[in-house]
Amino acid sequence: MTLAEIVAKAEREVGGKVVELAECADRWIFGFDFEEEALTSVVWCCAKETEEIFCFFPPDEPDILKSAKLVSLPKEKQWANMK
Repeated sequence: MTLAEIVAKAEREVGGKVVELAECADRWIFGFDFEEEALTSVVWCCAKETEEIFCFFPPDEPDILKSAKLVSLPKEKQWANMK
């Protein structure tokens, strides 16, 4: 699955638009538009190996967000039709 397909899958399964994307060793981490002005306790992501969309609680895995690096979102034209 391409990164564009993963972003489209996350948007379908979670709802909302992915506005930020980060990468760490084992997962892609999403920032959704509905989280921008809200306090949230979980972070949505996608396991690289299984392509499963899930959420995690950062205090349970503190090193995940510390090691994450922001990456550019795929160009919208490349994945708009995949939704």
